[in-house]
Amino acid sequence: MKKPITLLLFWIVALSSVPRPIHSGTVQQDDDVSLMLRKKRLEGGASGPPQLETGWTWITDQFTSCSEGASTTCTTPTYGGAGNFIVTSLSGDVKEYCVLTGNNVTISSVTSYLSGGTNAGETWTEPSTAHVYNASNADNVACAQSVSGVAGVEKIVATLSGTATAAPSGGPYLVYRELKPPSGYAASYDTSNTASSGSCTNCTGASLTLADTDYVTEVADDSGYNYAANSCPTNWFVEGDDAGCDYINAPSGSLSAPTFAFTASQNFFTNVAMAWKATAGKFTIPSPVFSVANATVPGSGDYVSCGPTCTITVPTTTVENYLFIPTYTEGAAGYYPSSCSSSMGTCTVPTSCQQQNLSCMEIPITTSGTSVSVTFNSSTTTAGFYALELARTSGTWTVDAVGCNSNTTTNTPSGPSLTLSGTNDAIVNWGYAIGGIAAQQYFYLPLISTAIWLNESIYDGSIGYLLNSVNGTAVNYAFPNPSPQNSTFCEWAVK
Repeated sequence: MKKPITLLLFWIVALSSVPRPIHSGTVQQDDDVSLMLRKKRLEGGASGPPQLETGWTWITDQFTSCSEGASTTCTTPTYGGAGNFIVTSLSGDVKEYCVLTGNNVTISSVTSYLSGGTNAGETWTEPSTAHVYNASNADNVACAQSVSGVAGVEKIVATLSGTATAAPSGGPYLVYRELKPPSGYAASYDTSNTASSGSCTNCTGASLTLADTDYVTEVADDSGYNYAANSCPTNWFVEGDDAGCDYINAPSGSLSAPTFAFTASQNFFTNVAMAWKATAGKFTIPSPVFSVANATVPGSGDYVSCGPTCTITVPTTTVENYLFIPTYTEGAAGYYPSSCSSSMGTCTVPTSCQQQNLSCMEIPITTSGTSVSVTFNSSTTTAGFYALELARTSGTWTVDAVGCNSNTTTNTPSGPSLTLSGTNDAIVNWGYAIGGIAAQQYFYLPLISTAIWLNESIYDGSIGYLLNSVNGTAVNYAFPNPSPQNSTFCEWAVK
């Protein structure tokens, strides 16, 4: 289980309405967080489930210690304060709140509060099938849920059946997820189930039987950091803030238990699965245009020293794909690539994405290759790179919109907003903040490569992407350091 202590260079990823592992080379549609949703029948007018432009939306997933430590309650940290935690809280949203402890306690009740300590009046339930105690390993996961989301919630307090002790992985911890049903429809709890085991390398989660097209979460506690790159099966995505998998728009019927893949054997594995349905019932969504062919961090997740020229290596690319390389430099602002070259195609350094410590490079791929040569405008530059190779089903690559912004001395920053002209864009967001970023809305924290959680690195960069979307809304972030920090974020959209 990951510990929420040090925030390193991390890459934030926004998920799609049809999620997927980001390293398999076959990535499906990302979720559009736009509130625009129109229901239409499948082409041809045949009977069957309606087709929605978008389905369920992942909003946030956060993992941290209970504010009280060992206590009979478990409370979220304060947004903008120590621990920095965002309770996004939209009207009509779905909330899941889980505690990870070392003793057999359940959640007796949950209360959510608005600013000033006013009870928000949300209704929470604690399903009996959403609690599991792994007695052999003294590991416990208990979850509660609410489908009566009230806008403006700032704090959530879970009352436990006893005094929580630390789980084997530490804590006591809490896991908080927020999601929303298809716009115009209401959510309700569907079902839940549990699973637990001792030593395992490929650890089995919990199976479910779903009534409709559901949103499914699997919250797990485990004994280490050794997550494999493809920890979840096809159509699931691995949770970046805790060991777990989510399946957005899971089809109705029997849902097999996912397998959590690790690179080393875990001493224990304890898991709760929960699912929600919507009044939309059974539905489908359009096939995606954009997908991720590869997502990697050149330099094994570390900085690369460029003096001033360096070469970065990426997985073998595919002709007609698009390679986008957001860049972050350590130290003084204004250090940018001045030029780049590659046998894969024409490499350009747009000035529109240069601000403070941030910059970018782009290559429409005409020849398969693996390397890019970069020259900086400073004699010696230490840089972090992220290589994102995008694919599309048809069409040519055109830049739609670019934007950057800087936040001064705040610990509740926001990124830029974009005005998009495309009807289906691929959007990349990357940023910089001293000490890293603790939490975010909409942009997801994934596992990038074997045994490396980049949001736990020692550096301060971040990145995310949102595919098959027309959403250019600014995203809010939170810092782990309660002291106000300077930060910069950029967004790049292609259509």
